[in-house]
Amino acid sequence: IDAGLRDELQGKLTYNDVKFVELAQENKEDDVQYNIIDCHLHLLDFLHKSSGTESALKAMTDCGVSKAVLFGMPCCKKWCKNEPQRPLYYQDDNGECYFYSFADQMVADAWLALDNKSRQRFAPCIASFNPTDKHAIDHIKRMYNKYPNLWRGIGEVMCRHDDLSALLQEFEAPVVNHPAMDAVYEFCIEKDLPVLVHHNSDRVADDAADGTSNWQYTHEVEEVLQKYPKL
Repeated sequence: IDAGLRDELQGKLTYNDVKFVELAQENKEDDVQYNIIDCHLHLLDFLHKSSGTESALKAMTDCGVSKAVLFGMPCCKKWCKNEPQRPLYYQDDNGECYFYSFADQMVADAWLALDNKSRQRFAPCIASFNPTDKHAIDHIKRMYNKYPNLWRGIGEVMCRHDDLSALLQEFEAPVVNHPAMDAVYEFCIEKDLPVLVHHNSDRVADDAADGTSNWQYTHEVEEVLQKYPKL
């Protein structure tokens, strides 16, 4: 980086930011090899079928992805009696979805079947539980205690999720600040585990003239962050 630009950036950017600018100047042909980590990789689909970890590893390598946060699919799509064709995705028809906890065991089995080098490319997470069920923490503890050196986090927790939330066999919305999630957050803090949550926020109108946001459901996330600052 030239001295003039360095002086201009001094005090405005962090050391890492300056090093990034240097790297960008040195690689003007767009041939920079970034260390890409996929933070959202479902090993299973909504029928709990999978192409397997070998296919996932090949796709990661082909796309330049070094590692991935790995989980199954917490929900399974029901094939209803009035639907002649098997649904493959949760939006294929109006059939309900339901939580399927065995998906976590499927992820554990797939990871354990890998060699040590391949295992290092995945960070498996416990995800297959109902966030509106106060029994959910029992499933999480069972899986964690069964494989204490395997799990790297909790999630993706399916909370507010457009049509999926409406299709779940539930009478209450799965939300990030649901009382059933309190024990989950406390467990994450105790075990120093990150938690990944899917929680949609809908914008119903432009922001007000006074700057008040019209985004919906953000207060639910804010409540959790205020209640659990160490999360």
